Amino acid sequence: LDCDGDGVLDSCQSSSGNDCDGDGVLDDCEADCDGDGTPDDCQILEGSGSDCDTDGTLDACQIADDPSLDCNGNGLPDACDPDCDGDGTADECQIAGDPSIDCNGDDIPDFCQIASGDVNNDGVLDDCQPLDFTGIEVEIAPITGVVRDDGSLMPLSAVCYRIYATFDDPAAHLIGLYGSPNDGSMIFTTGGGLYQDPEGGDLASERPCDENGLYPELAFDSLLTVGGDCGSTASETQVGIDFTGFNTTGSMVANDGIVLINPGDPQGAPDADGRVLVAQLTSLDGSRPEGRFNLIGTNGDGSDFQALQVTWGQPALVDCNGNGLQDAFDIGGGGSLDCNLDGVPDECQTKNPDRDCNGNGTPDWCDISRGVSADDNGNGIPDECECEGDLNGDGTVNVDDIIIVILAWGMVGDLPADANNDGMVDGQDLGLVINAFGGCA
Repeated sequence: LDCDGDGVLDSCQSSSGNDCDGDGVLDDCEADCDGDGTPDDCQILEGSGSDCDTDGTLDACQIADDPSLDCNGNGLPDACDPDCDGDGTADECQIAGDPSIDCNGDDIPDFCQIASGDVNNDGVLDDCQPLDFTGIEVEIAPITGVVRDDGSLMPLSAVCYRIYATFDDPAAHLIGLYGSPNDGSMIFTTGGGLYQDPEGGDLASERPCDENGLYPELAFDSLLTVGGDCGSTASETQVGIDFTGFNTTGSMVANDGIVLINPGDPQGAPDADGRVLVAQLTSLDGSRPEGRFNLIGTNGDGSDFQALQVTWGQPALVDCNGNGLQDAFDIGGGGSLDCNLDGVPDECQTKNPDRDCNGNGTPDWCDISRGVSADDNGNGIPDECECEGDLNGDGTVNVDDIIIVILAWGMVGDLPADANNDGMVDGQDLGLVINAFGGCA
C-alpha cells in the first residue's frame, strides 16, 4: 500500500497525479530504465520513448543492456529492422558482413529478390548484369490452306503455336537452346501429338525450300530453330537430341543436347518485333504445348547471357468474333467455319456465313472460297443464285428488302442493306431495290 515507503498511502498519492499511466501504481515505483524520472510505460504511451518490439521495455534500455542487439547501431533492436529471409539477422547487418550479397546496392540481399528479379533464372539479379533477353512469348499462327501429300487437309483441330525468345536490344543474338545435366533439361510436351509433315524436318535448316522460300505446304511443320526458316537460309544444327518422341508422341526430353548456330550468325538476331523464333509446335488436338528449356546467347554489348529453365504462358487472344475464345479454337472445335482456310472464322469475313442459296448443302461462302461458285461482283453471293436487290436472301425482292434499307439508312460498314456494296446505306441502295422490286423467285 506504500510502495515507495514514504508513509503515504499509494492510493492517496496516485489520485493527486503521481500515476502517469493510470495503472494504480505510483510512478516512483514503476520501471524507469533510463532514470529520467518518467516511467518507461509513460514514455512509450506519450511517444517520447520507442518500444518497436512492444515488449514494454524502451529500445534504448534494451540496447544499453546488450549492445549486440543493435548490430547496425541505428538505435533500434535488430528484431525491428528489415529481415527479408527471417533468419534473425537484419538485412543491413548481413550485407555489412558480406557486401557481395547486395550486388545492386539497394540494401536488400539479392537472394530475397531472385524470385521477382531474375528473368533468366541464372541466380543473378537482372539489375546486376547486362541482360537484353526479356522473356518467352507464344503466339497462335493462323493455319492457312495446308494440304498434305495425299491431298487431305490438316485436321481442323490443329493449332500452330510459335514460341519466341524476346529481346529489348536489336544487337543481341541468340546462339542456342539446350538441356544439360547442370542447367536442367529441355522438355516439350503436347496432349495429342504434333503435326509432322513427312517432307519437313526436325530443324528449320532441314525444311526444304526453293529460290522463292519455304514451300507453303510445309509452313506448319513442327520443329526447333534459332530464328531460321528453311534450308536455304537457316544454318542451325543439333547435338545430342533424340527427336523420336517429338515425331511420334509429340513430346521429348533432352538432358544433354543443344540446337545451335555459330556465335555471331545473323540468323540469331531479333526481328523487327524484337523476337527470335525457337520452336514451332503445331498441336494436332489444339491443346497448348508445355515445356521449358535453357538459352545461351550474347547481349547487345557483346557480353554473354544464359537464361535457365525458361517457359511460356498463354498466347495473346486472337478473337475476331468477340466470343472470348481464340479464333483457332472456334475453327478447330467446329464452332466456326473457315472455308477459305486462312485461319479466320468465316463470320468475320462475310455477312451470311451459313447461307446456302444454291441448296447444295455447302454455305455460299465456302462455294465461293473453294472456287465451286463464281462471285464476279464480290458480294458474297454465288452468281448462279444472284438476285439483285434481294437483301435478306429469300429469293424475292419485296417490301421486306425495302424495310432493311430504311432501317439501316445512313449507316456505314459491311451491312446487308448496302445493296451496291459501296460501304454506305443511302438512296442508291434504295433505288436499286425499288428497281428490282418483284423480281427473282
